[in-house]
Amino acid sequence: MIEITTNDAEILALAANSIDLPEIAKEMIAVRSGVIVEEGVIPRKKQFEAFINDERYSRLQEKDQRWQRDFRIECRELCRTHIKFNIISDYALIDDVLETISFVITDFSNLSEKAIKQTYATWAFLIKTAANIIWKKYTIDCFVLQYDSDFYAYEDRQWMYEPERSSCVQIKKISSTFPIGNSLDALDKYIASSNRYAAKPIPYEDLSLEAKHLVDDLKNIDLHVRLSKDALSRMERIYEYDKRRIRSYLKEDEELSIKK
Repeated sequence: MIEITTNDAEILALAANSIDLPEIAKEMIAVRSGVIVEEGVIPRKKQFEAFINDERYSRLQEKDQRWQRDFRIECRELCRTHIKFNIISDYALIDDVLETISFVITDFSNLSEKAIKQTYATWAFLIKTAANIIWKKYTIDCFVLQYDSDFYAYEDRQWMYEPERSSCVQIKKISSTFPIGNSLDALDKYIASSNRYAAKPIPYEDLSLEAKHLVDDLKNIDLHVRLSKDALSRMERIYEYDKRRIRSYLKEDEELSIKK
């Protein structure tokens, strides 16, 4: 199963409006399945954002201890054969008395309020739609908690939370919609038709392609697959091709391993 979440709203919207599945959607599936290792975010920047979110969560908890961090819940109605769909939120507050839920996503940029609303309109639509499937009678509120983080703020200075850099934008008007079911069906069909993600032994011809992905992308990540005796001998041939950089752990009846 590959996880798709409400934070994938933009990609799902593209998938809904395209004849062929967009490359960015295929790349997302490859990353989620472990075929490609995602790179990009500067480690120090990511650490800085985690630091700011820690500070924010402490302040939210001081106001109301019902606030949850890294909220996640499965929406079964939106799951597919090969897809597990989760509603996720950086922060969430569920009020069962007032029957309201506040979902908060964090943004580290200096975008204007208008740009924030445009950027996160699709996210707000998806999370509201999914949440109303689970909490049918609840009012769903969507907020973007922005923090203006210029590069120097986390690279050249001692970290500190500066309230004047923080702002909160509520997205009330949903201006962006798309057929969610069509998007999920397209992704599910692609996963099912791709040998790379199928839960079955991979033939030798495909393993030659897998070896390239492993060498270029996975590096130190171990590939776990179940193979028949016939496929095992084929995998050993791939391993011998570049034994210095590929390590595979194979299972059949009892766990077998090939190590450097």
